[in-house]
Amino acid sequence: MIKRLSFIVLLICVENTALGSDSCNNMGLRTAYNPLKIDGSLMCFLYTPNTSEKSGNSLSSDPDGISLYSSTTNGQAEFLYELAYAGTKNEIKDAFLSSVNGEKRLFVIHSMEAPSSWDIVDDLYNVSVINFDGENFAVDLRLSRFFDLGGDSMDDQGKLKYIYPYKDKASVENAIRSPIFKSVETSTPISAIVREKTALYGGDLEPATWDVSQRYASKNDRVTLEDSMAGWCKVSYTAEIAPIRMWLICDAIGF
Repeated sequence: MIKRLSFIVLLICVENTALGSDSCNNMGLRTAYNPLKIDGSLMCFLYTPNTSEKSGNSLSSDPDGISLYSSTTNGQAEFLYELAYAGTKNEIKDAFLSSVNGEKRLFVIHSMEAPSSWDIVDDLYNVSVINFDGENFAVDLRLSRFFDLGGDSMDDQGKLKYIYPYKDKASVENAIRSPIFKSVETSTPISAIVREKTALYGGDLEPATWDVSQRYASKNDRVTLEDSMAGWCKVSYTAEIAPIRMWLICDAIGF
């Protein structure tokens, strides 16, 4: 799979910068997306300068990253989360509230220009899921991993072999209602049926999409869904020779 960028999670790290209750402008940082009021708290999406150093101790000229801040009762800005960063221009496509098992979550869809060295057709995308309870915000790493990071890629013949499926609000909300999401959210394996013959990929915690095996799942094979991330599903089933636990494109299975 595309090399994943690590999420940088710093929780309850209070900055000394005052944050007004109605504006995120007091911090002196550019706004990356309109602020959201959530249960009386204000969520700010701000461009944060890249402070990595080049040779000669000069600051990097790479584009700014994006960080999330929340307000506190004493009017201080609390750093919450730094979105994935690839050293390229990036933006927030959407940020919205949606319900998961009756509890509200904040979903942030973020895109980045793919580095030229990456085998990506267009932009990279990732979706972050944030839980909140009053003034307490925390990134849900398990659900964020479900959406993960990805971008469209082509095979050697120039045909699309993979499309990152969570690029907008509609696709994210459809995913939340899917059996695949519910399986991951509850850590409960479920049965599925392969729709059509499809290639299988290796990998343990994530799919090794660069390593296509010679194995295929056949149409109408019954499999057990064990995991999912970025539109890939890890399945297990008993083949003619030996048990198989491999990854395939989630669109290849049905329920």
